[in-house]
Amino acid sequence: MEDLFSVLWAVNRTPVSNQRSLAEQLHMSVGKVNGLLREAEERGFLTVAKEGKQSRVGLTEAGRRMLERT
Repeated sequence: MEDLFSVLWAVNRTPVSNQRSLAEQLHMSVGKVNGLLREAEERGFLTVAKEGKQSRVGLTEAGRRMLERT
């Protein structure tokens, strides 16, 4: 859960356009970040919008509430 919180916090701070930059920022593997982003999207904490080959990731209202509670 701590890793999921780290991803949400990082996305809130800087909307991410790719998983590699987020992985570098959090010192995690791209695969781990990919899994955490997928989990967060399934839980309704993130939205992922495709922009060509890249994706723009943003927090939903539920994701913001999760950060506030934690």
